[in-house]
Amino acid sequence: MENEMMIKPADKPAETTDSVLTRLASEINAIKEQTRKTVYLAMMDIGQRLLQAKGAVGHGNWEKWLKDNVDYSPRTAQRLIASYERFGDGQQKLFGRSADPEQLAELNKTQIMTLMSIKDEEKC
Repeated sequence: MENEMMIKPADKPAETTDSVLTRLASEINAIKEQTRKTVYLAMMDIGQRLLQAKGAVGHGNWEKWLKDNVDYSPRTAQRLIASYERFGDGQQKLFGRSADPEQLAELNKTQIMTLMSIKDEEKC
């Protein structure tokens, strides 16, 4: 049977194919989760810095600065800034009275963009 095949690296005890696959799936899922959190944090950091740069470049220079320095379209830059403004530094009330950074970090880019399209009751 294939599931009973033994895999044995030189310095480790033999593992069954099932245990290897279970371990690999666990490792893949852990890496995937870590990547999702890293992407969320990077989006917030980039959005914050883009907002700072936009304020510093002066009127009429924003698009040229983006093209010359970070190669983002104005639309992408604005989405990153909007993500930061809405979700960065615990500003959005998403889960209860205040945002939980760990819960927000569970979201992927598409989910964050979708949540941004929901109107805040307090701003209506």
